[in-house]
Amino acid sequence: RFDLKKIEEIEAETHHDVIAFLTDVSSHLGDSSKYLHYGLTSSDVGDTALSLQILDSIDIINKKMQSFKELLKKKAVEHARTVMVGRTHGIHAEPVTLGLKFTMYAFEMKRNLERLKQARDNISYGKISGAVGTYANSDPLLEEKTCSKLGLKPAPVSTQIIQRDRHAQLLSVLAIAGATLE
Repeated sequence: RFDLKKIEEIEAETHHDVIAFLTDVSSHLGDSSKYLHYGLTSSDVGDTALSLQILDSIDIINKKMQSFKELLKKKAVEHARTVMVGRTHGIHAEPVTLGLKFTMYAFEMKRNLERLKQARDNISYGKISGAVGTYANSDPLLEEKTCSKLGLKPAPVSTQIIQRDRHAQLLSVLAIAGATLE
């Protein structure tokens, strides 16, 4: 039992979403509340949840990109004999087919999907290792069990946060896919 309105009030005061949530939930747990966040830092909760949110987003993007790749393949076959002007250095060149253009983009989208899969694998990590990643107040087994239940892998090493190069890789993949669409 927790109260969203009360959590929002606490967050307005503390400017910290996890503390606001914990404060309200703890008020309903009595003496057991001391164990609710024991040994954790807010980033253990926030970063692990962020990984799950990102994975959900990647799954949506992946489906859209798969559909687009299939459309490009279909158009490549449909226009295999549709002749058009080829271009090089901004001027007309030898004739090509529109199907060739669609084929090129289909293969580019295939590479984008491969990059997205790699980024998905790389973002599939959580952490429950405490404020500076030393497990000073928790056991690595807790992290392993928690991540396993969530379908994540435990970060091999972390500080207060999961390292952001994992996020940067995904952003790079999305930028490359955006360039394909452009």
